[in-house]
Amino acid sequence: MLRKLLTGGMLLFASVPVSVLGQNTGGVFGPVVNEGHRSWQYRIAYDQDAHADAQRLHYQHAVNDDLMWRLVMQRREMADGDHEHDFVQGELFWQLPDVRNNWQQGVRFDLRASDGDRPHVFGMNWMNDLHLGERWMARFLVLTSMLFGENRDSGVILQTRASLNYRASANLNLALSMFNVYGFVDDMPDFEEQRHQIGPTLTANLGRGWAVQAGYLAGVNRSTPDDTFRLWLTKSL
Repeated sequence: MLRKLLTGGMLLFASVPVSVLGQNTGGVFGPVVNEGHRSWQYRIAYDQDAHADAQRLHYQHAVNDDLMWRLVMQRREMADGDHEHDFVQGELFWQLPDVRNNWQQGVRFDLRASDGDRPHVFGMNWMNDLHLGERWMARFLVLTSMLFGENRDSGVILQTRASLNYRASANLNLALSMFNVYGFVDDMPDFEEQRHQIGPTLTANLGRGWAVQAGYLAGVNRSTPDDTFRLWLTKSL
């Protein structure tokens, strides 16, 4: 069982993977797969409460117009200031047939190899994009995961993520995003012991395949860091 002590001295629910409890480098990812797409991405998230960061490197490659795979490697900062390898994760995106013209959906399968004696993770996620007009889009995800290997707990961990996105121009997008980690379905903790964050994101296309995303997440309850700052840099190939 994993336990992470916040600087305020509060104990987060122990059965959720460390990467969920630590600095949030995750995204509100969508179901659409574009054939021929290839890109690299660097992410960093800084938890101001813990004065610690986590950093990710992604590479993703579309196989066709339905399937895309992605490889993720993450490092995180420890309490003593040293950085250590966190995990390696493989992901498979599968875009499903559209429900309606304005509703796209898909699933993503995850397999994570965690460092040290922490359990590994298998995940299955449902992705939805709902287009509300020329400029507005809502996105909603349901994420489920199970632990396996050493020091694992049994059961299904439930998360949801959502965002409301506005395309301000051809090169600028704004979003309000929410992240919710509920814990194990069969032993769900009280709201204050869960993890909930909300905040704005700005994404700008810089040209020549480069894009930058900057965001901020505020903790909604006592078990969540008050302030998390995030920066992503993407290069399409």
